[in-house]
Amino acid sequence: MQSKLRIFASFLLVFSLTLGLFLTLSPKGVEANNGQGQGQETCPNTGGGWIKIDDLTSKTYEYTAPTGKLVSKVCYKASTVVTYYDVNPPKDKVLVESTAVNPGGQIADLSHASFLLIDKPIVEEEKHDLVLTSMCYDHINMVRVWRVFHKDKSDTYFPIQLGYKVVPGGINSLDKLFGFNHTEATRFTDPYLFETLYDEKPQTVILYWWNNTTQQWVMDDTKAANNTPCYCVKTTEYIGEWSDWTVDPSDESRFVRERVVSNLDSKNSEIVCSTEIEKDYEERDFCPWETATYADDPLCLPTGDGEDEDDDGDVQGVTTEVKGTTTVVLAATAAGDRSTVYLIQSLLMLVTGISLIYVGKEYINRV
Repeated sequence: MQSKLRIFASFLLVFSLTLGLFLTLSPKGVEANNGQGQGQETCPNTGGGWIKIDDLTSKTYEYTAPTGKLVSKVCYKASTVVTYYDVNPPKDKVLVESTAVNPGGQIADLSHASFLLIDKPIVEEEKHDLVLTSMCYDHINMVRVWRVFHKDKSDTYFPIQLGYKVVPGGINSLDKLFGFNHTEATRFTDPYLFETLYDEKPQTVILYWWNNTTQQWVMDDTKAANNTPCYCVKTTEYIGEWSDWTVDPSDESRFVRERVVSNLDSKNSEIVCSTEIEKDYEERDFCPWETATYADDPLCLPTGDGEDEDDDGDVQGVTTEVKGTTTVVLAATAAGDRSTVYLIQSLLMLVTGISLIYVGKEYINRV
């Protein structure tokens, strides 16, 4: 029995030694034993922002990040060496070059590489909407005057470095255009002006602005020179006196007065560049209807329908006294019936005649 156990143990020992030797001499075993510790270091696998590229066989490798991504960190392995380095600033394309030396003293080929990706920042593209205007020519100083303003009222990209080119010449640098006083809303009150030479020939000017990102001039507006003499480039506002208050012809419930606002040439005040009428309004006061008062004060706005009223609101009559016996009240309303008036007048005459006959008869009887 013991001899059988010894034979089994010997067989088990030989099998174990053979298997161990096979594993040690296999390629995977050699690779595992060449690393530090019990395993060899590798670059991060795909995941967590990393992208790993395996089975590389050259000393260099160029990687292009997907759209919207940038490479911020690189890891590569060559021979037994794993190398990490940052990409600052992050780029959408990187070139990996092996610096590891193999046991033979030569630069080792890359075996794999990993790239850490981040989102590409969204940067608003710089753009401008400049407007170039040919203002006039000055035949005394032999210059042409041009005006520039920023049509977009936003000042996101101010200040702007300006430039211009007189076709077919080169680009000439100008001043910087600042947004707080050179937008469309303020181009008249504080214009940005520059001059080109005037030689009595047709002239075309191209306006440029400097893009700090691309470090290049960007062509914007193009205008041909006009033939307007230099008046009213800069103006001075002159405000006239207010007129007297009058009833507004378009609305009798209010007063109106006017004044003239003129823009004069800043160099020659005798030149009127533009004028406009400024109006001011005021509500009219109400007053009782009285012919005498209204006649004296034509600016008084009457109330009612033109009839004088007593305290009770009744129409006041006109009293006529007739000698003899009676007093009659005749309504003096413009809206009365004429036939009624004639009837009353006839009755009045009849009663007056009877009264005269009666008075005469009494007088004769007394005599």
